[in-house]
Amino acid sequence: MKPKGAARIFDSMEDAVLLDLAKSMKPATLAAVMSSMQTKRAEALTRMLADLSKAPPAGTLTAKPPT
Repeated sequence: MKPKGAARIFDSMEDAVLLDLAKSMKPATLAAVMSSMQTKRAEALTRMLADLSKAPPAGTLTAKPPT
């Protein structure tokens, strides 16, 4: 599928589905699709992806067993 066609589909996807799909894509491919997305939607996706990089590492929020 060409980036322009994928962008039309991405524009209407739910956030959770879009984020999961975007995470699995190669950066160059995702960039090509995002360049054809609606501006506000591409901005929202960029923010969602940026928020992922700010998340604490897995396992750091687990409760410690009582001693």
